[in-house]
Amino acid sequence: MQSLNRGTAKLIKNWQSHMGYTTVTKKLTPAIIAQAERLVRDGAHTPNEEWREPRSGFAIRFNLRGAIYLLRAVKANPKLGEVGQMPGYVARHLASELKLAMRSGRDHKAYQRIYLERIEAGDDPDAAHLSALKASGKRGTVSTTQSWTVTELSRSFVEYKVKNDLKEGRWARRFRRLFDDPAFDQIRNKKVRDVTHADLFAIRRSLVPSGEKGDSRAVVLIRYMVAMFDHGLQNEADFCGLLGRDPVWRAVTVRVDNNPRLRSPEPVELARLLLAVELHAARHDGVVVASKTLQTLLRFVFFTAQRDGAAARLRRDQLIEYKGRPDWRIAHFDAQLMKGRKNKTRAHAVPVPPNLVVAIEDMWAEVDPKADSEFVFPGHRGKGPIAATGLNALFRMLRGHADDRRPEPRKHYQGKPGPKPRPPRERKPVDLLEVYLRELKTHPEQPTDFTPHDTRRSLTDFLSELELSGASTAILGHAQATPSHKKFVEESAEQQMGRTTSRWYSTSQQISLKTRGIELWAEALERALAEQRPRVQEIERHIL
Repeated sequence: MQSLNRGTAKLIKNWQSHMGYTTVTKKLTPAIIAQAERLVRDGAHTPNEEWREPRSGFAIRFNLRGAIYLLRAVKANPKLGEVGQMPGYVARHLASELKLAMRSGRDHKAYQRIYLERIEAGDDPDAAHLSALKASGKRGTVSTTQSWTVTELSRSFVEYKVKNDLKEGRWARRFRRLFDDPAFDQIRNKKVRDVTHADLFAIRRSLVPSGEKGDSRAVVLIRYMVAMFDHGLQNEADFCGLLGRDPVWRAVTVRVDNNPRLRSPEPVELARLLLAVELHAARHDGVVVASKTLQTLLRFVFFTAQRDGAAARLRRDQLIEYKGRPDWRIAHFDAQLMKGRKNKTRAHAVPVPPNLVVAIEDMWAEVDPKADSEFVFPGHRGKGPIAATGLNALFRMLRGHADDRRPEPRKHYQGKPGPKPRPPRERKPVDLLEVYLRELKTHPEQPTDFTPHDTRRSLTDFLSELELSGASTAILGHAQATPSHKKFVEESAEQQMGRTTSRWYSTSQQISLKTRGIELWAEALERALAEQRPRVQEIERHIL
């Protein structure tokens, strides 16, 4: 009888190996798992059938004796337990953890063994998970506590961003201190797994009162707080304590005012501003303070439509000769100077017209005749470049806000004698942008205010009207036209195809096309400078 049973079992086993299993794709919800347990209990299940979730690999396989939970993975197909004896939620947890362990190179068998042993010993699921996670580490250990604090997670996130996405510069330095903001004090020392939706919403409430829109600080802090937790879930879940957590932090958002910049100053406005800066910086009345280097940098930004940050850090050896055009130069920007994610940008070159070359050489002769600085626009301290923020300060003075950062005078000082704050001016500076540009308005509500960056939009509109939108795209270093530009400029099919080709296939610098666009733009600015000089001088004489 026993031999008959052994023979029968062998025949059944061979039959199973040849027959294979029928796979049924379905989501193994608690209701479906309860159905499988009922079928096994009643003996109504279908042998050689497998219910499987296609993405997670979690599956239930039915056989003659009942059913088992298992995980379908690339490296292995571990059996998790028997249906009806192991709770479904435990089996699903094991499936998720074993899959993560195999992906991260940990010992999934050790995790399963230790986890089930601790559960049978009476440990709660979290304690069992910690013990199993520690035992399954790549070198025997993962973390003494497994769950990081928010401070540890923020350090991991900052290191990840700086290494993969951020270029060296002011933003990278600021980003390293981003999570030192007092807004995070209430969760800084909390375990990541213990941070709740209420904690995150309290941070949002402290930054943005109910019913209001957030300022730039609130937007940046909330955005990167959410990104930090996303990083933990995606890359460090088995270390930081976010395994199995729902991403409730994504519900914490901030409403902001969409304020698209559509200002596109005309060449005549740019010419008037250049002349106004030249006149008022020479008056020595403190209304505008602009060094020769800063004035030349402003001219470079206006004539080439390049970003002020990249222009300020341009080195002398990057201002190279232009073969065939001895009076021109080519400014070559390394990929590190260009805007974009790390390792995603390309080097960029833009022609420099003759009048701008002469202005730069005159500035060198006055400011840095011995070429002590390696930068085209040397700073007034040391041998470094001029700070691009100088243009922001210049525009702030032009708007009449020069007193904002002047310290208040004090009569008594404690400690050693030191530099005293300058006394307040006898009269408040006027808004020079309004004074010089108000008569150029086409309607009373048109703003006179603009920024150096708006010059890029001016160049785009100017060349698009001449059917040279491809030249503006090449000069600006854009992969394609901006949405704000496309709202106002109609493009032909050939131009649209040109943008697509440039974005995905073109790696050349298109110097000839850029030269054509820069030449037309420089001629327009030079013509406006010559025409507007008498009027600007007349306005300057009437300013009190």
